Amino acid sequence: ELTRIEKGRQFLLAGDYPRELRMLTDNLNQLLLSERQQRQRYRDSLSDLAHSLKTPLAVMQATLEGRASDQEMHDSLSEQLQHMTEIIVYRLQRAVSSGPSALPTAVAVLPVVEQMIAALDKVYAEKKVLCRASIAEQGEAFFYGDKGDLMELLGNLLDNAYHWCQKKVFVELSMVSSNERLAGLGVIIEDDGCGVSSEQAQQILCRGVTDAEGNGHGIGLALVRDIVALYEGKIELSRSSRYGGLAVHIHFPGRA
Repeated sequence: ELTRIEKGRQFLLAGDYPRELRMLTDNLNQLLLSERQQRQRYRDSLSDLAHSLKTPLAVMQATLEGRASDQEMHDSLSEQLQHMTEIIVYRLQRAVSSGPSALPTAVAVLPVVEQMIAALDKVYAEKKVLCRASIAEQGEAFFYGDKGDLMELLGNLLDNAYHWCQKKVFVELSMVSSNERLAGLGVIIEDDGCGVSSEQAQQILCRGVTDAEGNGHGIGLALVRDIVALYEGKIELSRSSRYGGLAVHIHFPGRA
């Protein structure tokens, strides 16, 4: 069996071994599984890195093709280069990450949303998208976790909304009260595009699934799903009651 594993003909030890060897074979199987999972995590991280760099590169391209002054161009390119550096560092950390920290940092969500909107307004300048963001209740909405996770999640969802909308995108943030010490977070992102069916809503959350025309890379929403799961949250895709397009509802529970 070890020879077949070395030659790639099987993945695990599957024989019915004596009790005296069972601990050894179980540990070997655990080692083999761990190694395969680590390789897959690195492979996914490389795909995710390439996908994450797409938006800042598009912003830089739009800036170079625009009519910005030298100072505006310098500031925009510098900002995006810094963003790309942060993405690379974040992706390297995620390749070996194991979940949210036991001592989370409170990240104000609205400034991150506004940063994403400013960047996407440049990428989709010709489309002239009207994007409005609000907080359901007075005060601030906080995400208790890694800022890179929040930026990755919002960046992918907003990029999708800008891409598929006709003209309008709406973002609503809310703090969700709970019995825990730290409140939960609700995020709703809606657009006025064509939306998706209930069957498509389940499929497009899977890695590698694109639309019927094969547009995109099938990575963005899978990344969002993974981040939501990492924080034990819930994600639901449905038709927007406000605009008729896609509505993405995300709920992160409170934390002790």
